[in-house]
Amino acid sequence: MVISVCLILAIVLGIGNLRSSNGIVAGKSSSADLAPSTTVVTKAPTTTVASIPVTTAPSTTVVVTTTTTTTQPKLAAGANPANAQVTVRVANGTGVAGAAGRITQKLQSLDFNVVVPINATVSNLTKTTVYYYAGFQVAGQAIAEILGLPASAAKPLTSTAPLPNIYPSDVNVVLGADIAG
Repeated sequence: MVISVCLILAIVLGIGNLRSSNGIVAGKSSSADLAPSTTVVTKAPTTTVASIPVTTAPSTTVVVTTTTTTTQPKLAAGANPANAQVTVRVANGTGVAGAAGRITQKLQSLDFNVVVPINATVSNLTKTTVYYYAGFQVAGQAIAEILGLPASAAKPLTSTAPLPNIYPSDVNVVLGADIAG
């Protein structure tokens, strides 16, 4: 009886070192060869020998991969419902009367959520700058493009922007002489 129990234990312990056809040791897995977003779950059938649960071969490995996708509305140069999700304020940084109102009307015709135009804190700007609030870089660059400006005209909104102390919009266009006139 003792010999048969030892023999059974030797067989059971030997099974732990069996290799599958792909070279993986049964009951063992290595995450070193897997992509960072991959989860490995190993399941093996069990058998009871003399009231002791024992894991037996073959084992089954299940690989689960998860992917997260974030969709943001695409702004367009033409009228677009996604444009309405962006609040835009135009500030006149030149001495050209009514310039901020004209650009505000243009952006409103493209479905942007525009607010009342204002005057900038300076009136001698030569270049237009589009200041965007955190998270609105794409919108700022799209509005710069709509106004015929390079994407580099869009900059993060900082306290140095020539805007009066009002609550900033998502995107703030400060007009310069390049498009005001």
